[in-house]
Amino acid sequence: VMLPVNTLNVSYIFVMFVLIISFPITGWMFDRTSTRWGRRRPWMVIASPFYGVMQAVFFWPPAVQPAFTEGWMTSTTFFALWYDNFYGGIALSGYAVLTPYLSLGVELTHDFEERSSVFGYLQASWVLGIIIATAAPDLLLKWFPDTAV
Repeated sequence: VMLPVNTLNVSYIFVMFVLIISFPITGWMFDRTSTRWGRRRPWMVIASPFYGVMQAVFFWPPAVQPAFTEGWMTSTTFFALWYDNFYGGIALSGYAVLTPYLSLGVELTHDFEERSSVFGYLQASWVLGIIIATAAPDLLLKWFPDTAV
């Protein structure tokens, strides 16, 4: 989707202002949650599906309809609103998944060595996931050469 740079800048600034307000509120909610599953796990479970859906929908915008060529809802306005909603959704739901996830590591143990081990495994698994995600498209194309991408 080709949006003018100034439109993207305004949209990005708008999303960042919304996130500046929402991050402290959600952080306060994360810290005040008390369930039998703990303070962090419910947020990760609730936000993960939203995070996945937001990621998927953000990268598959709908085709521009002829009705979007005139009036206030032009294709530029439509896609700027699309960007605002789904980029903001990705940022907020990602925050709602990753912040409790990273905070959970601190709460698992009070021993420094064990905590270092937990975060070491966390970082190693992230790096391994990035390597697999980077290599997967080439491998899939080699294994299935006749499949259109």
